[in-house]
Amino acid sequence: MDVKCAICLLCLLHLNLGVDEVIVTSSGRRWPWDIAQTLTIRGRKQCTRECQIRGSACLAVNYKTRSLLCEILGSIPNNLTELTTDVTYDYIAMSSQTSVFSAAVCDSECSSTAGHCLQLSSGINYCRKKNPKCPTNYRFSAALNFCYLAVTTPADFLTAKAHCESLHSRLAVLPTMGYVDYIKAGMIVKIII
Repeated sequence: MDVKCAICLLCLLHLNLGVDEVIVTSSGRRWPWDIAQTLTIRGRKQCTRECQIRGSACLAVNYKTRSLLCEILGSIPNNLTELTTDVTYDYIAMSSQTSVFSAAVCDSECSSTAGHCLQLSSGINYCRKKNPKCPTNYRFSAALNFCYLAVTTPADFLTAKAHCESLHSRLAVLPTMGYVDYIKAGMIVKIII
């Protein structure tokens, strides 16, 4: 008997709003050798940018999410199987990155596009645009910084995931009841749970 869970299909689309995403090479793993420098209180993007501006002196970083710790690595493993398991870290190789994070993105274009300039803890200025344009039929959630598409057709997980991927989006996986309550409260009027 094929059982379908009555879930609300919620496809998320992260817009490129002057912010590119860091590509994590291996989650829950790290390279514990040849740590050139350890930086504290850094976001993942700041950590990646710190590595990028060092050029060949930094080939990868270990990033510890909970404590915002950034380890600049002077060498990388020959094979990802050489990484050690540590669920508190993400290993981020610079060779995996598709974006170069710019040093100063606040300029006259930032204010002319209804953005506002923020200064990051590293001292770098960053322009966050206020009014993103979502694709047709998508809505924007400022709280999540995502465009989303609510589909009320019940589906099992794999079908829902495949549907979102066919739209170049990803399926929202709600990890706690708090997220479910947030969705129920404001983002979607008709939800099937």
